[in-house]
Amino acid sequence: MNRHVIKGRGANRGKYLCWGRKAPEKQATEDGYVWLPEQRKAIRWADPHYSGHTLATDRALVHNGYFVKLVGPATLTRAVVDELREYIAERASDAIERLSCYWFAGDFCDAGADFCIDCARKLVDEKWADDPKRFVELYGGCEKVEERYSAAIDGGFDIDHDSPPRCRTCDAKLSGHLTDYAANEEIIALTGNCAPTFDDVECWAALDDAIANLSHDDPRWKKIAKVVDAARSAERSVA
Repeated sequence: MNRHVIKGRGANRGKYLCWGRKAPEKQATEDGYVWLPEQRKAIRWADPHYSGHTLATDRALVHNGYFVKLVGPATLTRAVVDELREYIAERASDAIERLSCYWFAGDFCDAGADFCIDCARKLVDEKWADDPKRFVELYGGCEKVEERYSAAIDGGFDIDHDSPPRCRTCDAKLSGHLTDYAANEEIIALTGNCAPTFDDVECWAALDDAIANLSHDDPRWKKIAKVVDAARSAERSVA
């Protein structure tokens, strides 16, 4: 998640640079921005220290602003965050183990489709039975079943995904890393309407995956802490 916002100087002190659509009643700048006091409406930008000369750095200069990094409240210390991680991991420990993820080249199957190994092999069998000539054109002579599997199926190791990977055929949960986008979408859902109950191991496992690369000072820990606190209270009430 981009964690920097542009805060104003001078006449715009205490305000944040936002998209004009956030306040259609206000006169936007020529390039489509408005200054608003609500930080939650501010545009999130990438870290300017690592992104070099960008639109963000230009906007900060043109509009007389400076970058501020969003962080969690001071009460969420590293120790507290570590405790939250431990609670989430414990609740997720009984979740169904994720299967290894496999895929095919685009000329064999839809690019981006993921499979468990059993379904991937079944698809290879079907493709071979339907049109062995086409299979040979793609991968050469593969008379033995295992040779066909080895030639056509790729994967078996974790890569980045823009959503939690699942098998296209049987819908089994698969193993993989979440991109920043995917992790953020999962955190939004799992700290909102889809927040896990204390005994929902699969949702805790999903949250455990989503927070894998979350730094201890990330502001999203505030919402995650509320979910954990609610689960602890519910758990105590039935103990």
